[in-house]
Amino acid sequence: MQSETVEQADEGEVGRCYVLDNVQRNYAVHEGGLLVKPIMKVGCTATAVELEDCQKGAWDLSDYLSRVAQNLRSKMTIGTLWNSIDWKNYHDIQALYVVKTLVEYIPSLKFHSNSISERFRTHPIAIHRIPDDRRTKIQPLGTNSEQEVEIHGMKRCIEDFDGQIGFTGAGADDRLLEWVSGDGASFAAIINLQKYLAPTSLGNRETLRNKIVTPEIWHTKDKALKAIAEEHFGPPTSADPSSLSKLYTLAGLKRPSNLKHCDHYPTMRGLELIWTAQILDCWRITLGVEELQTYFENLDTILLPSLETLISQASNIVSRYISICRYNRVLSSSTHSGVKVKELKVDCGTPWTSNAISNSPSEQSNQNNKHFDGNRSLANSILFKMQFGSLQLLKYAIRDGDVGQVIQQLRIWIFMFAGSAHQQYTSYLLELHCLLEYDSSPQLRKAIMDNLLIKFGLGCQEKDITQEHHNGRLEMMVDKSGGDFNGSFYRQVIAPNVDNFIKCTKNWETAFDMKTRSRSHTSPNNHPELRALQVEIKSSELHLFRPGRLYPEHIATDLLTNGYNRLGSEGKLKTFITKSSSRAKFIAAIEKEKKQLGNLYPLQDIQMNVDSASLPAPELHDNDSDSYSTSSNNSNSSIEEPESEMRKEVMRIYLGLIKQQAKMREIPVERKIFRRLNRIVR
Repeated sequence: MQSETVEQADEGEVGRCYVLDNVQRNYAVHEGGLLVKPIMKVGCTATAVELEDCQKGAWDLSDYLSRVAQNLRSKMTIGTLWNSIDWKNYHDIQALYVVKTLVEYIPSLKFHSNSISERFRTHPIAIHRIPDDRRTKIQPLGTNSEQEVEIHGMKRCIEDFDGQIGFTGAGADDRLLEWVSGDGASFAAIINLQKYLAPTSLGNRETLRNKIVTPEIWHTKDKALKAIAEEHFGPPTSADPSSLSKLYTLAGLKRPSNLKHCDHYPTMRGLELIWTAQILDCWRITLGVEELQTYFENLDTILLPSLETLISQASNIVSRYISICRYNRVLSSSTHSGVKVKELKVDCGTPWTSNAISNSPSEQSNQNNKHFDGNRSLANSILFKMQFGSLQLLKYAIRDGDVGQVIQQLRIWIFMFAGSAHQQYTSYLLELHCLLEYDSSPQLRKAIMDNLLIKFGLGCQEKDITQEHHNGRLEMMVDKSGGDFNGSFYRQVIAPNVDNFIKCTKNWETAFDMKTRSRSHTSPNNHPELRALQVEIKSSELHLFRPGRLYPEHIATDLLTNGYNRLGSEGKLKTFITKSSSRAKFIAAIEKEKKQLGNLYPLQDIQMNVDSASLPAPELHDNDSDSYSTSSNNSNSSIEEPESEMRKEVMRIYLGLIKQQAKMREIPVERKIFRRLNRIVR
């Protein structure tokens, strides 16, 4: 692999990227003692992924740095970010997915399945798909015992993995760009590492200027699921038919004890079940029938609706029950009655009689419900179907290999994360958006999108979920090896072959007819949980407008609108641009100074001990804005300023960062450099 990487670098190509993640294992002590204590073994692992379909010049470092230096992201506004989403395509694909839900439930409509799948794969629904014949090649790398969420630990991790792949020996630090990805914590650590190393005299590899970093999708999807769960479960004893807690109880599902750390797959299954039940009830109302199964069973084959008819009806369902516009309409009787188009107006249900309702909890005491004449339960259900529907489309697009649709859903989640409690992921996804839209050439953008997912068989998947599968086996085997993650045998034999160990297990199960069989229901109409939910949703008239219907203990948040306001009027987007643009100004100015000053400024006099244990760990989780902050004087001036002013600004930024690092990390800096910088600044 290393020799191949060197050969590719000689030809101006980059053949691999890698995804990294932390591994940890609690080494339990079964017989205690004074000198024997449990140990948490920690480490970092990575998987190299072979890049395919990359055009010539895609990984040109000089082109990338020149685009970053132009600071085009500074022109981004809330309007351009919003308009980067193709909302018509989003409506159309949501309608097609609603049809897919009905077709999977009704046996007599199964003949539409192939046509629906084909529509998902072709224009105008599909945006940018990975080729069907793609078979991704991966190679797990040797593990180490570094803590990758710490700055100095991440630096050593990257050096280790670069050496294993062959990047270090390729000699292309000034010519080629390299790609690394990871979960949110890893992504933030690398961003902080680039910030801390920016003002040093080290080369492109040491300062990570030749690296682009992207947040991985599975962890983003998992965080989105948690954001939805926090908004829509409500109190455990809620009587609101729109609350997930009540619907979980009816379906016999276990409510997550901690919504901030709910298990991914059980929660995803439960929410999919509830979303499907609500969509089927919307179909029941749209078709004007009492029971969907009975209705379609009694239809003659020649009377079954065509796919175009179903898509047209599904479009009305999306406009009526899965849109922000309709959410705002059902919050008051006056706005609801103002809808003139019959197909878009929610039908009225029986009058709502308010029974004894518990007092509102303190966190919702600010809601003015005294004169509320809308339908809060219906509004909650609309928000749930819209938010989880976007997550469903993201999941389907990943499986189907439509990377363009994946990027579109992630752009929508920029706004939703901004409106939720997980705002750090807004910054992560904004960085991904800026990388693709402003910092990449067309060739680089295509290379990233063509390799954002990996594909081993019929379906695609995220790189980080493959890494998680490796992590599980590596963590399990470290106890049996009797060593640490950086042990020579574990590092050179076990870790590089972990994917083969997983495949061997599957092959043996298949060979001896021991393969795990699916326990899922063979037919949705026999699904007892789904039928129980349908009965409850129908009897509670959840999708009919009942003025005054309100359960004060459960009021969901419109994450999309709330996020739009936070990014726009509250200035979150402007703050992100200001903080992230400082690196672009710094790169532009330093490149210009290097050409003009020559030997005037001896950068070699500055020495940094980047492996020092005193380097601070970044704040990765609580405050995402801190993840991108610097101690520099962030100027809003353009990089097109006069040369003298640019020079002063650069030296001012440079001097501030050097002083900060010298103070924080006790880095030796000669006095003559400070005197020279101060003279230039003054």
